[in-house]
Amino acid sequence: MLILAMISTITFVSMSKLSDNRAIIRLINIYTMLVLVLDSFLYTLFLNNQTYTVMGELLMFNSFTFYMDMLMYIIMMMISSLYGYNLYNNNLFKTLFEPKKELMILFLMNIMGALLMVHSNDFMTLFVAIELQSYSIYLMTAMYNNSYKASKASMLYFFMGGILSMLIAYSINTFYSVLNSYTLHSLDSLMMNTLDLNLMLIALSLGLLFKMGIAPLHKWLMSMYENTPILITVYMSLMPKVSMLSYLILSNISMNSLVISMLAMLTLFVGSIGGLLQIKIKRLLAFSGLTNAGYMMLLLLLNNNEFSYTYYITQYSISHLAMFMIMMFSMYYINYINNQFNPIIYVNQLKGLMHDNAYLVLSMAMVVFSFMGMPPLLGFFGKLNMLMSMLNNGYYFISMVLMVASLMSALYYLYLLNVSMQDKNNMLMNSNETVSSVLSYMLSSLIMMMTFGFMYNSLFMDMFNVYFN
Repeated sequence: MLILAMISTITFVSMSKLSDNRAIIRLINIYTMLVLVLDSFLYTLFLNNQTYTVMGELLMFNSFTFYMDMLMYIIMMMISSLYGYNLYNNNLFKTLFEPKKELMILFLMNIMGALLMVHSNDFMTLFVAIELQSYSIYLMTAMYNNSYKASKASMLYFFMGGILSMLIAYSINTFYSVLNSYTLHSLDSLMMNTLDLNLMLIALSLGLLFKMGIAPLHKWLMSMYENTPILITVYMSLMPKVSMLSYLILSNISMNSLVISMLAMLTLFVGSIGGLLQIKIKRLLAFSGLTNAGYMMLLLLLNNNEFSYTYYITQYSISHLAMFMIMMFSMYYINYINNQFNPIIYVNQLKGLMHDNAYLVLSMAMVVFSFMGMPPLLGFFGKLNMLMSMLNNGYYFISMVLMVASLMSALYYLYLLNVSMQDKNNMLMNSNETVSSVLSYMLSSLIMMMTFGFMYNSLFMDMFNVYFN
C-alpha cells in the first residue's frame, strides 16, 4: 500500500507539466494491478487461512482482509478509469468534471485510509485511518464548491465529521482508561457487562456508522452527494461503506444488539420511504445507498456473517458502479441544465431515453432489477443469503422488515425505469459524441456480472470455502 502511494506520488510530481492526468491514472492502474498480483502471491505464501499481526499488533492480516483489499483495489481501478481513458478529450465529460491534479493525491490518501482501516488491530491505528479517509473526502468536496448550497453542504459535512471524530476519540480514551491497552484482543480479557466498556463500544460503533450517513444523521450526507460532481459522488458514496462496515464485521465488536436493530430498521424505513419522495436523481440514489447500508447493518447482529457480508457488498459495489456509469452515459442524450458538474439533476431528464438508446435503458433495467433482488440476477442471491442468515438466527421480525423495505424501495427503482421508457420529449438531443470504448467495456462487464450472477454463484461459494475455511 505504501509502495503504491509513493510510486504514484513520485509519478505525479514528475509529470506535473502534462496538460492532463491521463498518463498518471494509467500508471496508477498499472501499479494497482501489480499490488493485486503481489497481494495474491503473499496471501498464497504466508496466510494459509490464518491470522497474523504485524508492527506490534497494529495491523492484522487474514482471509477477510485479503478479500476486502481485492475488492477495494478493483473499485479504485474502475473509478480512476472514469477519470482517465479518453475522458478529457470528450467535451461532454468536461461538463461533469474539471480535472485537477491535486485530486489524485487526495484519491490515494483516501484509499490508503480505507485499506488501513480494514487491517486495523489497534484503536489508535483505526483513528488515524478514519481521519486520513475523512479529511481527504473533506478536501475533495471543498475543491468543487462553486455555489452557496455546495459550500454550505461542505461546511456541514466537515462540522458533522468533526463531531463524530470527537465521539470516536472519546470512546477510544474510555477504552484505554478501562483496559490500559488499545488492541482489539484486550476486549476478551474483560467482562462485557461493565458500563464504561458498553458505552465505549456503542459510541465507537455509532461514530463509524454515522460517518457513513446512517439514519437519523443522514441529511447532511444527502446534501453533500447532491452538490458534488457526480464522479466524486460515485467514490464517496461507496468506499466509506466498504471500509467502515468491513471493519465492524471483522472486529466482531460485541455491542447492544437492540441499538443495532433499531438503527438498522430506522435506516431501512428512511431509505425506502424517503426515496419515494425524490425528484432529483442523485438524492434518489443516495436513499438507495441508505437502504442498502441498512441491509448490511443487520449482518452485525449475526455470528459468522463474513460470507453474507462479502457476497452482498460485492454485488452492491457492482450495481452501484454500473448505475452511476449509466447516469453519466445518459448525458449524451439530454440537454444540460445550467448547473456546473451536475448536468443531470432531475429524474424527468431521463424521459424518453429508450427512444435514443435502447441498449442503455436495457442496462439500466438489469441494474434496477439487481437492486430489487430479482432472480436470477446477482442482487437476488445477495438478499437471499442475508435473509436466510437472519431467519436461521431467529430474527423473524427483522426479516419481515427487511422484505417490506425491499418491496417499498422497488417502487422508486421502477420509477427510474418507467421514466426512461416514456414518450420522447424536448429534453433529449442527438449528439455526435461517442462513448469511450474502454468505458463501454467497463459497463458491459458490470452488466454481464449481474446478468449471469446465477452461473457463478456456486463459484463464489467455492471460493469462499477455500479462503475462509
